[in-house]
Amino acid sequence: MPSHITHLLFAERSVRECGLDALAAPPLRRYLVLGAQGPDIFYHNQRRRPTGLAYGSLMHRHGYGSAVALMVDWACAHGYDRLSWPIAWAAGFAGHAILDRATHPFINAHSGWVDQNDPATARYRSMHPFLERLIDVELLRRDRGCHPNDIDFHSQVDCGDDPPGEWVAMMASALRQTYRKAERDDLLERRLESAYLDTIGYYRFTNLVDTAFLERGLAREQTGGASSLRWLSIVHPPEVPQEIDVLNLQQRLWAHPCDPADTRTSSFVDLYESALAPAVEAIGAIVSSFDSPRDDARSLIERTVANHNLSDGRPTERPCRKVHATPLPLPELRDRIADSIRAGRGGRLGSVSDRAD
Repeated sequence: MPSHITHLLFAERSVRECGLDALAAPPLRRYLVLGAQGPDIFYHNQRRRPTGLAYGSLMHRHGYGSAVALMVDWACAHGYDRLSWPIAWAAGFAGHAILDRATHPFINAHSGWVDQNDPATARYRSMHPFLERLIDVELLRRDRGCHPNDIDFHSQVDCGDDPPGEWVAMMASALRQTYRKAERDDLLERRLESAYLDTIGYYRFTNLVDTAFLERGLAREQTGGASSLRWLSIVHPPEVPQEIDVLNLQQRLWAHPCDPADTRTSSFVDLYESALAPAVEAIGAIVSSFDSPRDDARSLIERTVANHNLSDGRPTERPCRKVHATPLPLPELRDRIADSIRAGRGGRLGSVSDRAD
């Protein structure tokens, strides 16, 4: 799954291609951008209890389109129109799934994973989120000529110090009608509150990853406050060295992680662009649902957003088994960044030049 900056850029472009610029502008923008983080908000729920962590995995496996359709049902039942916060949220949320499916095989193939039966793969632990952050940095540089530190991401998703009550109600309603686990969960509303608060807290904490932030993180690691460099995998580094083509703009051959024979040369940008048309179709279905009978509208949203897993781009509930990867030298890059911080260079590697992409 791409990380939060990539999902922001995708959501913004998707709604604008639908002619729905109002969803990307204040005051609706924060719901669009937070919605674009999809069920990743549950993965950020690592501190508060009761946790909603399990719902992140559940939504990544199945039922996604149904849940989005039921969010829109809730909006219609409560008198909202097509230019309202629930629709901004649903538009971002729908696009999240479509972009994940298009790009997740690329990220898995280029980051690797830990195989418990192969000790040599331990080095790839946390490389998946690390690659996602590197992609954020490069995509934002290409798209806007800036770095994540420059865009104040936290302010673009902050919907208040407390979770909006109607947002909790909408999400609880959609989840309970989609998943049996949620239907039986008396703590669901509290889990949603935990997920929101931990997510906003994470984005606040990582909003400005400057030299001081990096030096503090390394100091914690060196004094035993953290057991590894994992923290460095979930923040945006100051730059991506030129020699590491994280977007595959050179179109090197790679294969789907579940099938070495399924080879591609697609860049991340190619896959991102390919996801735009289905995202526009899904957002169109969400907005047009106000003009259709509810059953028809629900079916169209379910079809365009789809209910299959978000992990491998294949129309199945369970992700396929990963067997093949050609990882980039990400562990070495993370070590180089750490060495740069230790040397007082703030994570900079001195190997970035102006690039004509």
